[in-house]
Amino acid sequence: MTLFPNHTHRIIHITGLGLIALFIPLSVFMISVGVFTLIINWVITPSLYEKWQQLKQNRSLQIYLIILPVYLVGLIKTQNFNTAFAKLQIGLPLFLIPLAIGTSPNLNKIEIRKILIAFITGCFASSIYSFYKILTIHGNILEHMNEISPFIFHIRLAICVVTSLVFLPWIYKSLKGKTAKIVIAFIGLWFLIFLLIFQSLTGLVILFFIILIFIIIQIFKTKDILIKWGAIVLGITFILTVVSGTFKFYLYNFSPRPLKTAQLEKLTLHGHPYFHDTTSYWIENGRFVNTYICNYELNKEWAIRSKFNINGNDKEGNKLYYTLTRYLTSKDFTKDSAGIWQLSDNDIANIENGISNPLYINSNGIKARTYRAMWEIYHYKHGSSPEGYSIPQRIEYHKTAFHLIKNNLWFGVGIGDEQDELDAQFKKDHSQLPEPLKLNVHNQFLTYTLEFGIMGLIFIILAIFAPPAISKKYNSYLFSTFLIISILSMFSIDLLEKHAGISFFSLFYSIFLFGNTDFSDISPERNQD
Repeated sequence: MTLFPNHTHRIIHITGLGLIALFIPLSVFMISVGVFTLIINWVITPSLYEKWQQLKQNRSLQIYLIILPVYLVGLIKTQNFNTAFAKLQIGLPLFLIPLAIGTSPNLNKIEIRKILIAFITGCFASSIYSFYKILTIHGNILEHMNEISPFIFHIRLAICVVTSLVFLPWIYKSLKGKTAKIVIAFIGLWFLIFLLIFQSLTGLVILFFIILIFIIIQIFKTKDILIKWGAIVLGITFILTVVSGTFKFYLYNFSPRPLKTAQLEKLTLHGHPYFHDTTSYWIENGRFVNTYICNYELNKEWAIRSKFNINGNDKEGNKLYYTLTRYLTSKDFTKDSAGIWQLSDNDIANIENGISNPLYINSNGIKARTYRAMWEIYHYKHGSSPEGYSIPQRIEYHKTAFHLIKNNLWFGVGIGDEQDELDAQFKKDHSQLPEPLKLNVHNQFLTYTLEFGIMGLIFIILAIFAPPAISKKYNSYLFSTFLIISILSMFSIDLLEKHAGISFFSLFYSIFLFGNTDFSDISPERNQD
């Protein structure tokens, strides 16, 4: 006996999957609605015995579900059961989505295409809204990422956009109409532009690796010698261009020659003495910030050019004096009356808005984000506080996690206790981070090692990587590229600790691995259109 005909259950099944896909970049609540729809439909669908038989015959799914007992064993050591059960509740889609997909009839390629289009639609809508928010930001957009990406953590949005770029070629090849293909091409172009504007370092790095891997795959796949060697030359050129360009960029901006006091001018054009600190490491665009400073002239002339108090804060809450001196240095202007009057009205507005370097708004996203990353690492290495800077903060998180893992190597601290233990370790290490920034590890592999120890991490890695080997799905374009994106992102964020990230991973991992039997080639079956 069943509530609905089988075809109705099928429609609800696809609708649930589509809702999850559509709202991954848009709404955690609606993701939950999609998961609820999927699971309730799965429960009330008849033939539970057949589902049990399917599970018994599906070795890949059985191995993947090893993750569940690892999570449950993680409860043994925990002292904070409230947090532990909350994490288990958030993590339910990690097990339920694969179970529902893996024990239901296989998805055909048209159904998969619909789900992927739903996901891409959600990413497109989220990216358009984020672009609109970027247009309203007058300061450095890196300081406003939560505002720019309110629906989903900005790095997860970048990862979703890169994943959409991977899905688009497959969808493009599956469509016959020229209009539909033009729309797909436009969306792909928009996503590339958006990644540059969005300035997500994680997204840009993952995109670089995906392009590189795609070139390598083409080298191995093609039998044409000219194309093969052309791809090899293209790949080598691509790598050398990126590496050499990055190296030159670093040398230019962060390897200045040591200063000699005797070679520095002593007086301004108006005869006032300069201050030079030749021991300071502070650098902007390869120039020393704490040289050619005349505070008397700075104070006097700035008061004429701006209503903002030079000893107060800019609109971002930073000390305006430091924003001003960094900006002047980046332009290679002296920090005196001459420098102040060389600034345009637009420059003055930038400084008031908290922009310390015009490169952040006048350059493409890759250049601006690369510079910011290098600047953060350089100054952190020279003793600056990691507060407010993403890469130094991550280094602090990782250092703290490693100290804690050393004392809980084999079985971790338990699934509910990791943040409590991290907070204690931050204090023990005398971390420079303020309390609000003493957060989680921002690395999924370290988080799992911290929670479950080396033994738990090994089982989870086995559960993720063994099923596609058994099912021979590593030759699937969509599955392999999706898995690469997911694994790379896990080095930058705790992808499987939040609802959106868990749903993203479990949905597409399950669709490509458990939801079909013949989905190994990029080219869809045309006769299904």
